[in-house]
Amino acid sequence: MRKVYLETNAICRAQESNISGTDLRQLLDERELTPVVGLHAIYELARTFLNKKNTDIAIKLFTIINELSPEFSNQPGVLMSQEVNNCLSNGKIHSLLNGEEKQQTIEEVRKLSVGNFDDKARAFIEARDNSFKIDHVKKSEHNIELFKKSPPSERVRTFEDVFAYYENDFPSLIIKIFNDALSEEIALAIIEKIDKYLTIRSNLRSQIYLMYVQLVQKAVPASDKVDDHRHIIEAAYCDAFITSDSQLINNANKINPNLEIIGWNSLT
Repeated sequence: MRKVYLETNAICRAQESNISGTDLRQLLDERELTPVVGLHAIYELARTFLNKKNTDIAIKLFTIINELSPEFSNQPGVLMSQEVNNCLSNGKIHSLLNGEEKQQTIEEVRKLSVGNFDDKARAFIEARDNSFKIDHVKKSEHNIELFKKSPPSERVRTFEDVFAYYENDFPSLIIKIFNDALSEEIALAIIEKIDKYLTIRSNLRSQIYLMYVQLVQKAVPASDKVDDHRHIIEAAYCDAFITSDSQLINNANKINPNLEIIGWNSLT
């Protein structure tokens, strides 16, 4: 069975179409696809609880996930650390949650499916929102500074142009992704095997895409675009990706060239 990642709006489309988690599971089983949901999708869907008027919708969304009984992707930060360890000492890479972490996530989904949204969950969401905004600004500032230090000497128009132009800067970009915690030697070793380390590769390509937006479109990428990329990064070790977002359908393979992109409408 191939693994398919369901992006947030795929779950929302199921809820709007009155498709239960059980029915959705059957649709995927017929295509020999095993559903995977990311923790970022859970976070985004849980934000629905922040508006009390949307409590019923939030419960329906998590009921779908509970009935779907998916696998859960490991967090990108954990996966990237595992990829570094694999590069250094051949450590294992676990793309999916297992053991206690998986059971805790299953239990959290079950609680949310019956409307149990407590103060702890609310505080987690609000803290993550603030952290994301700060992180997004820092990355944008870093990329803009990179352009100032090394402006293109030739005209670049496409994502592929930007990707090729800054190829020699990939080690420094990887070091920045790890908040300067990696040596240049390790970054170079990762670059040599970058197609093996799918989470780092997706994160790197995401940064290049943001650079493309900043350089060619001369704009700071919208926070929802960065949020969308998080899903593609979380899906790094999946085979397919389901979304109804037209921009994601068009751009997902720039971040992860190996993903089969499945539009929601073609699934149902």
